[in-house]
Amino acid sequence: METVKLGFQYTQSEYIKAVRQYLISSKTIHKYDIALAAVFLLLSVVYMLFSSFSVFSILIFG
Repeated sequence: METVKLGFQYTQSEYIKAVRQYLISSKTIHKYDIALAAVFLLLSVVYMLFSSFSVFSILIFG
């Protein structure tokens, strides 16, 4: 029995689309994780503003 060697070449857009689809379907990254992270970052910045932190410390935290 002979061994058959196959080669594939993907474009960058095909690869990115496949990786995103895999991550969403494998539940490694949920659809709402990025939105949840943004909400927590916004709440952190609001807390820092009301806790009299300087603008510089907010930029460093972000």
